[in-house]
Amino acid sequence: MDVKEIKSTATIIGVALVVVVAIYLVGRFLGKKSAEKEGSKPIQPEDLPNSGSGIPQGWTPSNLSDRLRNSIEGWSWRWMWDGNEQLWNELATLPTDDMFKAVFLDYQRRYGESLLQNLNDEWVDLLSQMGEIRDRINQRANALGIA
Repeated sequence: MDVKEIKSTATIIGVALVVVVAIYLVGRFLGKKSAEKEGSKPIQPEDLPNSGSGIPQGWTPSNLSDRLRNSIEGWSWRWMWDGNEQLWNELATLPTDDMFKAVFLDYQRRYGESLLQNLNDEWVDLLSQMGEIRDRINQRANALGIA
């Protein structure tokens, strides 16, 4: 291969890379907009175990469901250090069943996926407490009829 062929090949690879990254970013942006629009639907009190009485004034599930989504989608560097153990534990230890179920409902409505299934599909570091935390999440979810 001479220098001209190498430059030509490098140019083609560079252009292809830019196109792939652009397509990915546009798709991610459009998906986020769609999720935000879908997430605007309020959770109905009848969907919650205690008709919403267990949700403190001003608390919303979207903050936690967003952070869980970012963790699951790999948009968090925290997994390198603690496997998002704190984040999962925050979900597992929410003080009321209404708050717990509201996070699952919010995630489902905003992202069109099951948070429980996504958590169960995540790789768990055997040296961390993640497996135990996931078991507690599963037990609580099953008790509340979350699939």
